[in-house]
Amino acid sequence: MTALTDDRGRLLWVSAARPGRTSEITACRHDHLTAHLRATGLGAIADLG
Repeated sequence: MTALTDDRGRLLWVSAARPGRTSEITACRHDHLTAHLRATGLGAIADLG
C-alpha cells in the first residue's frame, strides 16, 4: 500500500493493497503515482537504490 500525505501529515491519497511480492516501483507505475503527485501539487525525492 502506498500513501501520499502533505507536509502536515494529512492523508491525500492511498493505493489499493497489493501482494507482498509486488515491488514498490511496479506498484507506483500501476497506480500512476506521478499523476497523483502532480494533481496534489507535490514533488518527490528518490534514489536509484
